[in-house]
Amino acid sequence: MQELVGLRRLERDGLAPAVEVARLLRDRYCGAHGLLARTVDVRRGCIADPSPLIDDLGDYVQYVHELGRITGDGALCEWAQGQVLEALRLTQAPTGLIHGLALGPGLRGRVHRILYSNLAAVDTLWGLAESLRTWGKGVISSDVGRFLAGVRLLAAGRNGLPVYAALPCSPLRLHLPLSNPMLAGIWIEGLVQIHGVTGDEAHLSWATEMAQAVMALPEVRARGLLPARFPTSALGSALAPLLDLVFRARGRPGSGGSVVAKGDAFFIFGLLALHRASGQEWIRDAVLCWKRAALNAMTAQDGRFYDIRPARGAPRDVSLFANNTWMEVLLDIFYDLGDEECLHAASRSARAWLRQRTPVGLIPNRDADPHAALDPLVDLAVNLMKLEQLTGDGEWGDGEAQLSAALERHFRQPHGMAWKVDARTGELATTEICTKYLGLYLKLRLLSHRVRAQGARIFADPHLRSLATDR
Repeated sequence: MQELVGLRRLERDGLAPAVEVARLLRDRYCGAHGLLARTVDVRRGCIADPSPLIDDLGDYVQYVHELGRITGDGALCEWAQGQVLEALRLTQAPTGLIHGLALGPGLRGRVHRILYSNLAAVDTLWGLAESLRTWGKGVISSDVGRFLAGVRLLAAGRNGLPVYAALPCSPLRLHLPLSNPMLAGIWIEGLVQIHGVTGDEAHLSWATEMAQAVMALPEVRARGLLPARFPTSALGSALAPLLDLVFRARGRPGSGGSVVAKGDAFFIFGLLALHRASGQEWIRDAVLCWKRAALNAMTAQDGRFYDIRPARGAPRDVSLFANNTWMEVLLDIFYDLGDEECLHAASRSARAWLRQRTPVGLIPNRDADPHAALDPLVDLAVNLMKLEQLTGDGEWGDGEAQLSAALERHFRQPHGMAWKVDARTGELATTEICTKYLGLYLKLRLLSHRVRAQGARIFADPHLRSLATDR
């Protein structure tokens, strides 16, 4: 009887689908190490890729824990905490570094037992910062401290900027002497989050040192936008032209170009977090300078945004994935700094994307794509929720409700939420469930519950605002 009452309460609060998904993660989708596996067969519900999702901790652990907290399901909270503790036990080296891909199969796993990658650890850092913020001091404080110390000593260049990768056990402490705006930004924001729990001023000093170093780059002073990559040592400067050729041969923009979604925007998120924590006035000027340059260089005629600005030639790549990041950073700037142009630009992009809805209510990631993907649609729904709260316009709430209903109607499968469906028919278009995206689905359901059922204000509640971020 008690279970029946609990189920009815979850259904009334709109959380029953989220709890069902979270229990699938806990009970069916963990591999041999007890850690969440990467993908699941969408039709059979069995694990397809058993590689543990340590490099994406920040995409699910805080949401499962929050769901357990607000539903009174202590087992979900314990499972989320256990995921972090077991990941640390299995992959944190004596150096403090976390080799999140070391448990993967074959050659890749063997390589990552020796190689440390800051790029692969981005969501690990965010997951640790969010876990520390959620649990407070004591549970993982010492592990996080060892991780930060290891990166600063073995995997950072000048001004403490995190490098792409390092061989920490080599006698010469070799590393690839490059960094980028995404790495710098996530580390600045992560350090600010960790400082908020520990009160250790060294974390804030490190974040400030990195922020000032990036803003002093000549490319930033000349264009306002950030370079796609930048060297972190004299050797990196000497190797930069050769490394640039390698990246461009792989289809990446040259270092003289700019990338927003996995680049500049992350750095601006970091600057805004640092401004909230320290009140340093130069940050306000730096953010608004970037905003003016970015809107001028990267806005398409219909109000949507390009993601890539090559060193030469026109900007390119309009995607819902990138535009979600654009909307989020613009809404953050509006809320933190009161810049009305940012709110207007984010609203214009959102309207343009809503006009792309197909007859079944879905939106492809790019206009020519045949499929709609779960993750960018979840992020759009969250941004629409934010827009409704910041503008008071019910148009955005209606758009979010319609989009969320379409997600439940077309992505919901017996074993979770599919990764992709046909954008025009809603029919299944993938063999996979990506477990990290199930975590993002939990985020949407949690935010919808807090906003719709409890009247919470996302930006007014620091805990809720942090849960609503997309990193």
